[in-house]
Amino acid sequence: MGEAKPWRHAHCMVWRKATGERASSEAMMKAARKITVEVPGDLLERAQRAGGGTGITQTVRMGLQLVAASHTYARLRQLRGKVRFSRTLDELKADR
Repeated sequence: MGEAKPWRHAHCMVWRKATGERASSEAMMKAARKITVEVPGDLLERAQRAGGGTGITQTVRMGLQLVAASHTYARLRQLRGKVRFSRTLDELKADR
């Protein structure tokens, strides 16, 4: 497998920060469950290509992570306009 690209996992980092989850890869593997899933072949092939040619297991994991993250993103979107920041956008940009 090739080198992991940062953008592939950015959604997972945001999701973990938003939900407070701090599961390591080892912890996730210990809690892993074996499942059997029937999916259309063309959907699986498209998902694997979109994921950079990863295997079936990694493709399914990425898909499940995206589904779980989408719920958190929806919760974050509900906060839009309701959170007050103590610093302005210009101050945040200057502090990079």
